[in-house]
Amino acid sequence: MMVGWGLLLSCQFAWGQAPHQRLDSLLQAGTTLLRSDVFAAAATMQAAAALADSLQLPALKAEALNSLGAAYTQQEDYVQSQTVLEEAEQLIRRLKADTLLIDTYTNLGILLERTGKYADAIRFHRKAGQLLERFKAGPEEKARNLTNIGHLQEEQGQLQAAVTTYRQALDLCNQHGIVFGQALLNQNLANVHNSLGRWQESLAFSEISLRLARAHQLPRIEVAAYQNMGASHMLQGRYAEAIGWYLRASDSAKRMGYTKAMIDAPLQLSLCYEKTGQPAQALQWFRRHAAIKDSVFTAEKSERIEALQTAFQTRQKEAAIKDLEQERRLAQLRQQRTNVVVVLLVLLVASLILYAQQRIRRQQAEAGRRQMQAEMAANEEKQRIEREKVLAELNALKAQMNPHFLFNVLNSIQDLFMTGNSRLANEQLGKFSDLTRSILDASGRQAISLQEELDMLRNYLDLESLRFDEQFQYQLQVAPGLDLHGIEIPPMLVQPYVENAIKHGLLHKTSNRRLDVLFSLENPQLLRVEVTDNGVGRQQAAYYRQLRQGGRHKSFATSATEKRLQLLNQGRLANIAVTYTDLQDEQGRATGTTVVVLIPIGQE
Repeated sequence: MMVGWGLLLSCQFAWGQAPHQRLDSLLQAGTTLLRSDVFAAAATMQAAAALADSLQLPALKAEALNSLGAAYTQQEDYVQSQTVLEEAEQLIRRLKADTLLIDTYTNLGILLERTGKYADAIRFHRKAGQLLERFKAGPEEKARNLTNIGHLQEEQGQLQAAVTTYRQALDLCNQHGIVFGQALLNQNLANVHNSLGRWQESLAFSEISLRLARAHQLPRIEVAAYQNMGASHMLQGRYAEAIGWYLRASDSAKRMGYTKAMIDAPLQLSLCYEKTGQPAQALQWFRRHAAIKDSVFTAEKSERIEALQTAFQTRQKEAAIKDLEQERRLAQLRQQRTNVVVVLLVLLVASLILYAQQRIRRQQAEAGRRQMQAEMAANEEKQRIEREKVLAELNALKAQMNPHFLFNVLNSIQDLFMTGNSRLANEQLGKFSDLTRSILDASGRQAISLQEELDMLRNYLDLESLRFDEQFQYQLQVAPGLDLHGIEIPPMLVQPYVENAIKHGLLHKTSNRRLDVLFSLENPQLLRVEVTDNGVGRQQAAYYRQLRQGGRHKSFATSATEKRLQLLNQGRLANIAVTYTDLQDEQGRATGTTVVVLIPIGQE
């Protein structure tokens, strides 16, 4: 690929320069590559950081680490990104070079957003904003910071707050004539108003963004405007109008090589043609979407392989330079020793003293090495004890959760006996016996198969269905191809969210109670569980709970589940994540709640 060759040529050019000039070249090349080839950018910034360290230039090393962390984030190597950015932050704090912290905090905010830690991400962006104010940064930097915060608010569903933040950023851009910011923020506002269902306002913002993009040659924003206009019409059911806008988006994206839009626009066109009763065109555009997506994946894979090869060549050349430098120093040392031997040959006593000193230094070095080994062993033991402590807390919490669940089921059975329905109560006792055995078996294990979790859920929901006198329907769905026996998850992980939906969402309804649970794969390493009820919604449920409890008590199941998730997530590369979505009808009335649980699989 051209990008990889460009990196190799820039590195070869750098070898012929003085060290300081070579460092400047590497930093400039890495910054440029961040916009086009993040794998090549990472290799370049690694070399820049190592060179800055050897030249004892900590400020430039921090600058290289900031860019390296950004490259790792774009590669989705989030663990490496956090490690590098935390090293940069510590180095900058030691240097007291607070202006460099702006980039560090911004990169940490983007990293945390990518990993779903939105509150922490906003906190870092606000820190960056405070530094921008402190150092009287220009309006463009302030607008960029506000845009990052607005995007996070939009990601969390805080749409009105996102509108307010985007407008603040847009005011700055309007006041100072920052054209790119004006085009981008009008497009962001169009997206938010689409989510709010304010189609006309969304179209108005898109038109402004499109006009600016055309006038100032901003092709990516122009394509985004076409896509947003298509989305506005499609969401209103105006598929014919949407097709026109998506066709423009597809053509423009193809001319400029904008791969994301080249993949997305054909998919939307396929959906629109299907809705307008044109299956042949729908199939044609879906095939184009699939073909482009496959080709992009293959190209990205090739680019990554080439970038890794380039990084390997870079490391080889760095090693060769170090070897030459070391050989030169060794030659100088040998010459010096020869001179000392010739001049001081007769001074045998001095030679013996020098030998003794060298022996003492070796002994001191050996003692230091042993001390370091002892400290490392102590740290490993401390980490082992911490892991055992977390495991013990998790086992104790599971022992608390299971009795709490059994208590709720027994109350349901007792209600049936009290109303005289002994047949139904005995039937429920039989199901309860099977469920109890399953729970007792699972309680001593760290993980169970997805099939076992499904069996326990089905048994539990059968009990709840009988409890509601059959005025309750549920459906457990499993996506095709899901390996029910091969996938393992922590036991009783999904059940508290199902119980919460019934207890707080459906219990307050008198009829037409409905619960759906869907198991599918978000991606090969991430299991997605959706729990959807058509209950009264979280806000109304909280109101009923306040009336019943006076607001003085938080549900044991809720607090126990939250604590359990914290313990399960300790030491994991990818966390178990839970999100809630409040469902509403066209008049804004609550129609239920959807809980999405994302569970990493095949990872420690």
